[in-house]
Amino acid sequence: MMVLSTECLHSLAQQWTLDKELSQERDFRFYQGWLTLPVAFIGLFLNSFFVASVIRVVQEHRVSRKFYVLLLNRAAGDVLACLIHLPLVDM
Repeated sequence: MMVLSTECLHSLAQQWTLDKELSQERDFRFYQGWLTLPVAFIGLFLNSFFVASVIRVVQEHRVSRKFYVLLLNRAAGDVLACLIHLPLVDM
């Protein structure tokens, strides 16, 4: 009775799969994480500045409240998205 061993092929395939997964993880971290980090910081700073200025202008009754409250809602969502992005890059 002849028994064929496939351990050699199995270990090569396993190493290739591991290398592929590590390469994909490295690319994901670079292009989806670290590369977007400066943009997230800039967006956080600009949106925070915009939110603070809109709150001040609305409180002084210098602009239409309805329109600027909707803009404020959108900007608050953008700030939240920037804040959520920052810790997710390190995961």
